Amino acid sequence: MDVFISACAQTVENHLAVPYENNGLVPHVVTIVLKEFIQAREANSEVPKDATVLCATQSVAMVLARGAGMGAHFVHLIFDQNEPFMGHIYDRQHNKKASKHLKPFAGKISDLSETDMRAVPALQMADLFAWSYSHKNMKPLHEWQKKLLSRRKWVDDWFDYDALVKVIPGVASLVQSWGLPPRKPTR
Repeated sequence: MDVFISACAQTVENHLAVPYENNGLVPHVVTIVLKEFIQAREANSEVPKDATVLCATQSVAMVLARGAGMGAHFVHLIFDQNEPFMGHIYDRQHNKKASKHLKPFAGKISDLSETDMRAVPALQMADLFAWSYSHKNMKPLHEWQKKLLSRRKWVDDWFDYDALVKVIPGVASLVQSWGLPPRKPTR
């Protein structure tokens, strides 16, 4: 299995761009350390109850910022089916208060859809990067994982306790004022 994944990682790596250039793949990984997320949520009531909302909104914010930096007028967001991430973006697009506040950003999303990751290599690639980075402290690392982690032609955000507990003042109350559908807390 390592040989197969190594070959896949090499194929992906051959198509990576240097971050913020206009050609090639530019992966972005958002990792939330769940144990530390729960601790931060208990320490600060403004930390969202659901970790997936942070993953979704941080990822989309980065995609929109990177797209704007590359001159893109719109983006297509395609999520793995039956995952909660797309729902957070959908809720924001279809909620009057949220969409009004987020219009400069949400207006750039021309397609929001989901598909079966088993049929879409780009989603499989995203999972490869996400797994590799979120398990970066695992010992020993797989050879293909070491290679992906060492090349750093991609961007990552690591949210541990220190990052999670520092919520931007006012954001939680703003989001709460939108009246988005409640989500189950991350356990």
